[in-house]
Amino acid sequence: MTPTATPTANAQIPTASSIISVDPSAELVFVAMNQLACNGDGQVAALNVGVDPDTTDPFLGMIDLGHPDLPGGVAIDPANHEVMVSSGLEGNGGFLDIIDETSRTIVSGSPFAFPPGSDSEVTGGVPGQVLFDSVKGAAIVSTADASTCPTAGACTGFAKFDLAAKTFSPVIQSALADQFAFNATSQTIIAPADSIDPGLGTGAGMDAIDLVNSAGCIISDQSVSTLAADPDGSAIDTTTNIAVAGNYFSPQATVINLNGAAFNETVTPCMLNEGGTLPNSVNIDTGTGVNMPGVAVNPVTHQAFLTENGGPTIALLGLPSSPVTQLTSGMVTALAVSSIPNDPNGNAFGAQTFPYATVVDVANNLGYALSQNFDFIVQIDLSLLQSNPTAISTPLPTGTCVGFSTSYACDNGNGVKFFPILVPGCG
Repeated sequence: MTPTATPTANAQIPTASSIISVDPSAELVFVAMNQLACNGDGQVAALNVGVDPDTTDPFLGMIDLGHPDLPGGVAIDPANHEVMVSSGLEGNGGFLDIIDETSRTIVSGSPFAFPPGSDSEVTGGVPGQVLFDSVKGAAIVSTADASTCPTAGACTGFAKFDLAAKTFSPVIQSALADQFAFNATSQTIIAPADSIDPGLGTGAGMDAIDLVNSAGCIISDQSVSTLAADPDGSAIDTTTNIAVAGNYFSPQATVINLNGAAFNETVTPCMLNEGGTLPNSVNIDTGTGVNMPGVAVNPVTHQAFLTENGGPTIALLGLPSSPVTQLTSGMVTALAVSSIPNDPNGNAFGAQTFPYATVVDVANNLGYALSQNFDFIVQIDLSLLQSNPTAISTPLPTGTCVGFSTSYACDNGNGVKFFPILVPGCG
């Protein structure tokens, strides 16, 4: 597709939505918690992942959103040190909160209500997510119909929030998304959607949103349709326009070349058509033997980091390092497979299932995953994962984490650190 005449996107800005987000320069992670606070408000956890959790307590506390709506997504503007949080699904409609990253306080004016008739939701009845548009200075949120939506489906899709004007655009209508990926340079969203998954609907597989023309389209990819494994996670390498989909029912990932793709909005539904010879995509076996839907991309190393659905397995894929006209199987490689060790309590680690919490700190080449119980953030050295995957799975030594009574230490000394999330009790 032809990029718009706008500045190049910041490579450190994540291209995949998630319930966690990391600021590489500040070494902070924020987590949209899956339960309301004792007072009924939504809450977000803050952690300092730049410390050694065996000597310094990384947990910075819970941020109370101040309203009774469940958060579902977190995104960060590292230049302005602002955290964006989407929330909803409590019968009040959808909301966007902005948090000052340094003081960890809510910015004046928050929460900002979603467009009329829309709530915050993605497939599966969980709160929707948010990404930061570093080119346009906006927050992009996924939406769904609220009970007040005047016409069924009219309030489902995506909306942009202008961070300067503090206003939302109208909803760009599309199928209800799963997790979504975004290329700020081309202003394109790619989002798996269950209603158009192979075997579940039309077989198209994914929403493709043209933000330049505010058009909700689809992309019909043959590799997606042939595998028919329910793509759930998605991420984009913004420097090459290569998209990666993690599949809910397969250890294979689908890699799609969007370089040369173009929207055709003269047909119904409008389409994002791949360039080159179809399919301009490949399915690649991660080598894990288990389903790997969680995915994030590092556009500097041109690698995709994937996590297992509810398990400890992790994988690394190598992607083309420069734009290509035609993607072939030889251009994508399965670089490494390993496993996150048992947590500091001695329990087997299970990565958060849908909605996924798989992200990459691009500046430091670190992968992050969240436990299903929302009690630990795990940091993985992706360079070590590539060079010595066996070391990653080294068990934690006997000991304890600072500020948290455990049977084992938080650092295995081989590229994996656990950062505890301390949820306050309601006693």
